[in-house]
Amino acid sequence: MVLRHRKSLDVIPDLKLENVWEVCTQKPSSRSDENHRIAYERLQSLDVETREGILSDLLQIETDSMRQNDRLRYIRKKIMGLVDIQNSERNTQPSPEQGGISGHGRSNDPDERNRKRSIAVCDLEIAVLRAYTRNKYGDGRRNDWFSMYTYLSETFYGRMSTGQPGFSVPRFIFEGKTMDATEENFQICRKKCIDAYVGHEFDIPSDNSNRLLKLWRKIRSKPVWRKLIS
Repeated sequence: MVLRHRKSLDVIPDLKLENVWEVCTQKPSSRSDENHRIAYERLQSLDVETREGILSDLLQIETDSMRQNDRLRYIRKKIMGLVDIQNSERNTQPSPEQGGISGHGRSNDPDERNRKRSIAVCDLEIAVLRAYTRNKYGDGRRNDWFSMYTYLSETFYGRMSTGQPGFSVPRFIFEGKTMDATEENFQICRKKCIDAYVGHEFDIPSDNSNRLLKLWRKIRSKPVWRKLIS
C-alpha cells in the first residue's frame, strides 16, 4: 500500500490503522504523500519503547472510534487536540534559564528537550491519523478542515506570544469574516471545522498574517528537523 495524494480519493473501508503504521515505518518513495514522509522522519528519532507506546495510543483511538456513531468526527477531535497541544507548547514562554522570551532554549535543558519531543510526537501522531482517515474515509483534501483548523489554532495559541503591551489582539479570518481570536470565537470556528463534510474546501488566509504558518510547514518538511528534535 502506498500512501499518496490522488485527485479522486479511493477509500479502503476495511483499512486498519496498524497497516498504515507499518507503511509509515518504511522509507517513503517518490509517490508517497506528505503524511508518510513526516511520520517516517519523526519515527527515526524515537527509540523502540517510545514507538510502541505511540502505536498503542493510536490503536486505542482507532478502537474507541469504532464505538462511536460518527467515527470520523471522533478522530478529527483527537487530531484537533494534538494540534492544540503542539501550538500550546510552541507558544509557551521559556524561563530565563531556557533562553528568555526569545524562545531559543538551550539544547541541554531537559524542559526544552521535552517540549520539542512533545511537539515531534504530536506531529507523528497527526501524520499517521491523517493518513489513516484519508485512506479509510477519503478525508484529506487540500484546504480541508485540518488546514483551516491548523491556522485557527496557531492564531489562537499565538496570543501567548503577542499578549504584551504594544501588540494588537490576533484575529481570525474565517469564512470571509474577520474576528478577534477569543475563546468564544475559537470554539465557534472549531465546531464548524469538525462538522465540515468530507471534501469541503475552506478559503485559507494567505496574507502576511499566515507567513509564519507557511514558514513552519516549509521547515518541518526538511531533513534538518530531525536534528532539531534530537
